[in-house]
Amino acid sequence: MASGPKERGIIDDMKAEDGETDDVLYRRIRERLETVGDIEKPDLFFSLWDCGGQLLYYIAHQVFLGSRVIYIVATDLTKALDDIISSRTEGPITVKDDWTVKEFLSYWLNSIHAYAVPDSGAINYSGQQEISPPVIVVGTKKDLLCASNDGEAVEREANERLMAIKNYLGTNAVSSSKHIAGWIAVDNKSREGERAKDPKIAELREKMKELAEKHFFLGKVPVKWIRLELTLRRTRKETVTLEEVYQKGKEIGMGTRDVDDALEFYHSVGEIIHFPSDANLKNTVILDVGWLVSLFKLVITQPCIYKKDVNSPWVVVNGVDELFGKGVLHEDLVDYMLRRHGRLEDKTVLLRMLEMYDVICKHPHKDCFYLPYLLQKPEDEGADIICPSTSTACAPLYFHFPGNFLPDGLYYRLVVRSAKKWPAWMEVFKHRSRIVVDKATHLNVSLCKVGSDIEIRVLRLQADGNKPMKLEPDEVTQVREAIEGELSQLINNYFPGLSFKTCVKCKCPHHTSGKLLPGGTDVDDCCIPVETERGKLKTDVTTCPISGVPYKEYDLHLWFNKNVVIQTNSQHTNQESDILGKIRPLSELYKRLGDEFGDEDVGIMKVLLDGGLLTKQKLSGLKTGAEIFVALEESGHIGIGNLDFLKELLRKMNRPPLVDLVNTYESQTEAEQLRKEPIAKRRKLE
Repeated sequence: MASGPKERGIIDDMKAEDGETDDVLYRRIRERLETVGDIEKPDLFFSLWDCGGQLLYYIAHQVFLGSRVIYIVATDLTKALDDIISSRTEGPITVKDDWTVKEFLSYWLNSIHAYAVPDSGAINYSGQQEISPPVIVVGTKKDLLCASNDGEAVEREANERLMAIKNYLGTNAVSSSKHIAGWIAVDNKSREGERAKDPKIAELREKMKELAEKHFFLGKVPVKWIRLELTLRRTRKETVTLEEVYQKGKEIGMGTRDVDDALEFYHSVGEIIHFPSDANLKNTVILDVGWLVSLFKLVITQPCIYKKDVNSPWVVVNGVDELFGKGVLHEDLVDYMLRRHGRLEDKTVLLRMLEMYDVICKHPHKDCFYLPYLLQKPEDEGADIICPSTSTACAPLYFHFPGNFLPDGLYYRLVVRSAKKWPAWMEVFKHRSRIVVDKATHLNVSLCKVGSDIEIRVLRLQADGNKPMKLEPDEVTQVREAIEGELSQLINNYFPGLSFKTCVKCKCPHHTSGKLLPGGTDVDDCCIPVETERGKLKTDVTTCPISGVPYKEYDLHLWFNKNVVIQTNSQHTNQESDILGKIRPLSELYKRLGDEFGDEDVGIMKVLLDGGLLTKQKLSGLKTGAEIFVALEESGHIGIGNLDFLKELLRKMNRPPLVDLVNTYESQTEAEQLRKEPIAKRRKLE
């Protein structure tokens, strides 16, 4: 935020509060602007958030992590990379037990990379795009590295330790380490009065300013938006109603559309939280994000403390056992905790927020919610329950994440999403779950976290002592497509820096667990990508890339059904010709993209569009990629010179080659227009 010579004009037309003189109003606004420095030149205002290591914050990361942010990753320089970080216990929860320093550093950098959308505005002074969001690695306690007070010796030792971290991350966290824009070692104890004595602290501040300017965080903000924010902050309230915000906006000359735009901006930068599209939340505007975190804490971690009190009621004792033992959050526990702290009126907002972030889902038969994130049972528990020996099950597929980073939040959200999609019943353990897909036919799907991969298996349970019926390829294929669609949507919503490949696990002896694979971004975990085209397997044989040995342990055609009718060009020639004939300018592009689309892609795209962009009725009638493209053009989402939405859609589907195809088409079209332009001008002159 900045101010300049026009500041007096901004103040002149701002309405004063009751009994407030113009001078008092001027001072109030000036004090707000002076907090960022010299008001006669552009300056910056930073909001500082400390994302602690408590489990609570792992659940709530989506509220804090974003792309319009500068991250400071702090590490204790007195600890070596392989030193164990002391375990922290929260009630029955042990958080990240026995992790090393290097594992924690990798975790945080990978989290930043996974959660944050690359900022297209991150352009440096040379006109080159930089990796966003930027990260500064800060080594602390450098004053404890040497026994002497020799400043040069301290700096040398600190530099060597930072270099060791840099070398490790450069090899083992290749993609995420590219976000690092600076390395600084500080002594954060030595002070002179109120100011830090170490000049490196000032260097850190300057680095933050440099990165903010370089990454264009100084984008222009309408004056009215700043005035609205100041007016809302002055209420000293943690939350206000949307009607209150509209009224405050009206008082300073803002219409509802202006207010909505301002709220959207402040939500995007994490200063205010507002969800206008949700019926239960649209009337609540959260001015203090800490209010939301404290609400989470009341229900998630505070009950653990109360359970130790001999006078606590059984609703707390049993509720905590169910929460951490079975992944079930009972409403009576929520009611008790909120009522005890005088916040029962916030129950609807809390539960809806957790549902909207896919942290919880309603239990189908009880007044409670599934909350698998908090399960603390041993990881190997529940294997016989999830996949009984009496069931008929297909061999598993695996969703593999390049860089071998799978956030727990993504796995648990996929479990929650699947339970929402098929709400009949679910069995859930720490890293294992089984969801009933079709109660009538006893069809189930299991989702397990195996290392940094998600294992998916379709199975049919035994009923009434009878041998279960065999699995049909069409039902297995439909389950896979549904899970892949949900996973793609979750990545788009929460983890846009991630991607995944559908794989099998090779059991040949040529794999070395933990070995870095060629290319330096993946560690060998025996995953072999399954090659598909238009919803079909490209080949009957999957070959191990390391040994070259064919891998035919099981028939993949259950997962990629041969019998599913693939809509080929020959089957839809007349229909697609009619469609493409109406959109000649882009018909070539649509046809080339459509040739790469199969039923699997069409299904995933429908899931991504099923959010108001196209109606359910409209989507149900679209059978091919070309039909979807035409519908998007007719609705105004894509067109000549307007293909950004199409490219973003293809990115969400994890189809970078098709994004490249669109980019190539745009370049060729632009070049063709440039070639034609002189001719057109000459003809005009004639």
